[in-house]
Amino acid sequence: MRVKMKKVLKVVLTFLFVIATYNVVSKAAISATSKTVNSGETFSISVTSNVSVSAYTVKATGYSGLTFVTSSGGTGAGTTTISDAKATGGMTSLATFQFKAPDVEKDQTFKVDFSASGMGDVNLAPVADSSCTATITVKAKTQNSGENGSNTSQTGGSTTTPSKSNVATLSNLGITPNDFKGFSSNKLSYSTEVPNDVETVEIYAKKGQSRQTISGTGKKTLKEGANTFNIVVTAEDGTTKKTYTLTINRKVKATNATQNETSNEITENTTVDEPEETEDPAKAGFGLTKLEISGFKLQPQFQTDVFEYNVDLKEDLEKLEIETVATQENATVEITGNENLQDGENIITILVNSEDGQESVAYQIIVNKSVEKQEVMPKSVGNDKIKKIAILSGAVGIIVIIAVVIVVKKIKSSKNEAFIPYENIFDKDDEEFEENNSERDNNEKYFEKENFEEDKVVEQSQDVDNLDVYEEEKIKHKKRSKGKRFK
Repeated sequence: MRVKMKKVLKVVLTFLFVIATYNVVSKAAISATSKTVNSGETFSISVTSNVSVSAYTVKATGYSGLTFVTSSGGTGAGTTTISDAKATGGMTSLATFQFKAPDVEKDQTFKVDFSASGMGDVNLAPVADSSCTATITVKAKTQNSGENGSNTSQTGGSTTTPSKSNVATLSNLGITPNDFKGFSSNKLSYSTEVPNDVETVEIYAKKGQSRQTISGTGKKTLKEGANTFNIVVTAEDGTTKKTYTLTINRKVKATNATQNETSNEITENTTVDEPEETEDPAKAGFGLTKLEISGFKLQPQFQTDVFEYNVDLKEDLEKLEIETVATQENATVEITGNENLQDGENIITILVNSEDGQESVAYQIIVNKSVEKQEVMPKSVGNDKIKKIAILSGAVGIIVIIAVVIVVKKIKSSKNEAFIPYENIFDKDDEEFEENNSERDNNEKYFEKENFEEDKVVEQSQDVDNLDVYEEEKIKHKKRSKGKRFK
């Protein structure tokens, strides 16, 4: 009975696991909008989820043949990867990506691939990764109404050719160095001032449409005071033209009061003339409605009609996360200069173009990067130093041990062969002592002999009556023997 219950329980658990897995997989689906666009057109693709999610990461993994422009929807705006997360609630609209179609001679189809990962539902349960593909059909620029010669003849041989563009506005205009702010495609007159030490500048301009022609740009030499330059833009049709006037006032030296007054008069006149260029009130508000940098505060506070901002960057970042929203729904936003930020001043340019290409506004963010560099010894360098110190210490230790051994040996050998002062004196004393002993032995033998002879004389003198002679001989004998002893 117990065995049967275990089998039933296993079957039920397996069934529940399959159902749970099926539910998760079935929820894991994202989709992207397919479109048909014209050659050179900038278009948007929205990526959505068929279920509400609380967290996600969406990435454009492939868009061969198309040009990536920007993105929006969460963290990482402006890049090909968008992430977002919410503590409560869910989201179905995940991200919007903008691309630019190429110029094609005939209709072509392109694929844009997207992947989603790190997703979780509103209950914080994980959702399986998903992917999708958007199909983009790009229409050719020109098309003939007749498909072949016979058809052309039947329709009278007429051919429909699109008219050439008459747009002659720029998308950006400026100078390097000492660039100015506030460019707008419909504003034709600008005035700026540069220091006296700036003798030359380079005027740059960016086309509003690819087939326009521009003249008047390039390197320019400045004289002190006002310098006026005209930048002429010719539309694709070759007849429509617009002229942008740029007045660059180079400051005069402070020592020349007269030229200062003249310079001030010119500047005042230029400033007075500028308001004569009236702008269309309907277009005055074109640009951005939102400009934010994740983790940083813009100075001054963002406003649509303020075109230059400053940011202090104390962190070692190479790129900022910039989020933008244009005033027009289909306007394109292009961000340049937000790569490989270096120490010092970095200029990020945000270019906003209207869908019809008639309007363009440029914003500038001056990023002052100042990172306190701390010298951190690399781990490998530290290990190498430790190894070198250890080897050096070991070598020194060995040298010290060898030196100690040599000194000890020398001390021992010096003790064995030490010079003892007056050592030979003792040797001489020993020799003299031995010599004296030898002489003493000789003297004792001599005295024994003399005593023997003396005894013999005494014996002989006993027979002689004259004892005086004996005594005299004895005294002489002693004297003689004494002289021999101390000779």
